[in-house]
Amino acid sequence: MQGILSILARQRFLPLLFILAVGSVTSVESDDDWKLTQEKNGVSIYYRPSKKDPKLREMKINVTVSGNREDVINHLKDEGLIKKWMQGLEFQHVSIVDSMCWIAVQGFEFPWPISNKVNRMEYRRQEAGTTTYIFLKSLPMSQSLPKGYEEMSPTEGQWEIHKLNTRQLVVIYKVRALQESPYPRWVQDPIIQKSFLTSFDRLRTSVQSLANN
Repeated sequence: MQGILSILARQRFLPLLFILAVGSVTSVESDDDWKLTQEKNGVSIYYRPSKKDPKLREMKINVTVSGNREDVINHLKDEGLIKKWMQGLEFQHVSIVDSMCWIAVQGFEFPWPISNKVNRMEYRRQEAGTTTYIFLKSLPMSQSLPKGYEEMSPTEGQWEIHKLNTRQLVVIYKVRALQESPYPRWVQDPIIQKSFLTSFDRLRTSVQSLANN
């Protein structure tokens, strides 16, 4: 088992978020309770049972960033910026719907035996005082799949960008699966958590580098 984890952990495995990180759970906690699972270098990962289906999990990741909220949003929208921090992302093609909404077609590379995946995701921005919400929803593919890719299982979630003070933001990402994961937690959780800890640290570093220029 350790050998399998060691091999997979070296792969670019972050996008398993979309099909693995919020897989099935065996016991139900209070819907209001997030359980801290991992914390490193200021990046925190939490889980709780899904409010829509207690057999599924929701995941939350948060990090404090010194920077500009528009820079954070650009790190989600811009292909060059998102590839700086999101492991496993091979491509992202964005279609702008309006000033508050865009649709991204994203392709992800997975290590064997998992097939490469592609998804089409709607990002819808909403302002609420000092907080920016970006709601995420999987959409059906509107064109044929790229060669060598399979369509990803559907998910939904949101980004939250909270103003902490004049210089700092709290960035929160929440995601929930709409289907149960086919992979056991002993395989998926250590890989997913390690990838997120690394990737959100990279996100923070990249955003802060822009603020310092």
